[in-house]
Amino acid sequence: MLAVSASGDLLTSLTHAITNPLAEDLNILSMQGVESVYREFLDVKRWNRDGPGVKTMVTLLISEGLLAKVLEKTLLYNHVEGSQINTSTADLLLTLSLKAHTEDTRVRVEISRAIHILCGGWAEQIHDLLIDWLQEALFRFPWIWPTVRRAKAIPLLMARVESTCHMLQNKSSNLVHGLHAIQILCHLSQEHSYSCDILNTRTHTLLTDVILI
Repeated sequence: MLAVSASGDLLTSLTHAITNPLAEDLNILSMQGVESVYREFLDVKRWNRDGPGVKTMVTLLISEGLLAKVLEKTLLYNHVEGSQINTSTADLLLTLSLKAHTEDTRVRVEISRAIHILCGGWAEQIHDLLIDWLQEALFRFPWIWPTVRRAKAIPLLMARVESTCHMLQNKSSNLVHGLHAIQILCHLSQEHSYSCDILNTRTHTLLTDVILI
């Protein structure tokens, strides 16, 4: 399985299938195919998930653009209001990206690109993907902080907190993502300039949100 998932030909084929599905009904199938290959890869390497084989494979699939293509398609499929398209493939690749060799410039470029892609979406599922990933990525990759600012993730996080606080009925998952957004903002606020960005975003509702929290 390790040899198959590390195949350059397979990676190229999967990336092409995601980018140019032969038919509309193959859109979701191609995403499921990507998830199947790399989830199986993780299962095979479950005893050594931080080993060099995993890091090399993850670095390859990130640097060759598969992550970006999956995220772009996930945004596209969730663009229709009320869409319930599964985001598990995007979630899997984002989770894998946390294990990549970030000394590789191409990986850094692709991870920064992923942040911009996710911040460009408006669907709640997309924002939840970003929040879940950022909660760990900000600690692992301090170099993404400027990208988070440029991609305008702070207003997005503030909006998520505000919507969580003011919804009359909230599912537990919404409350969890609201809490994660708060934790990310608290982490960013340790640096003065980011703290100013947070305070200057939706200042008319910030005090109310803090009281409700």
